[in-house]
Amino acid sequence: MPGRAKLLAVTPGIGRFYNVLLRACGAARVLEAGTSAGYSTIWFAEAVAGREGARITTIEEDAEKAARARANFRRAGVDGLIDVRLGRAAEEMAAAADGIRRGDMPEFDFVFVDADKERCVEYFDLALPLLRTGGVVGVDNVLKPERFAPHMAPLVRHAGALPLVRSVVVPIDNGELVCAKL
Repeated sequence: MPGRAKLLAVTPGIGRFYNVLLRACGAARVLEAGTSAGYSTIWFAEAVAGREGARITTIEEDAEKAARARANFRRAGVDGLIDVRLGRAAEEMAAAADGIRRGDMPEFDFVFVDADKERCVEYFDLALPLLRTGGVVGVDNVLKPERFAPHMAPLVRHAGALPLVRSVVVPIDNGELVCAKL
């Protein structure tokens, strides 16, 4: 099936943008919903490497994509920083929230949402309880491609209306929604 085999990745400019952002905010713990081939994950790993507690958890539903990402992480030399979770993003994010509530795991500094766009508002809402105060949520593809607009425009409005979030759309490449949890 061509749609499942398609590997989607952030652009180099977006990868660099998040790399700088993670460095600037001192992020060590990252959660990514939607691994694909792991290109963005490698940018994140390079940014947090060497920090105390550095760990990236990335969620991918497709086993073939997850296997390809693991191979890419090994080639890039960052596989020791990355935990690949095979499963549905919403279920894995809910499980992480349970772990945080129980005190079994610390909150995340950064959550990146790049999974199926039809559920982006749900993923965004699941991301907020996973973040520490001052943590950041990034969402890819809020401006392009235009076929995502029916899903992304409501997300941008939703994030902008939340009292405990400050958000901005950054018009770099495909457009990024970047939100700080207050």
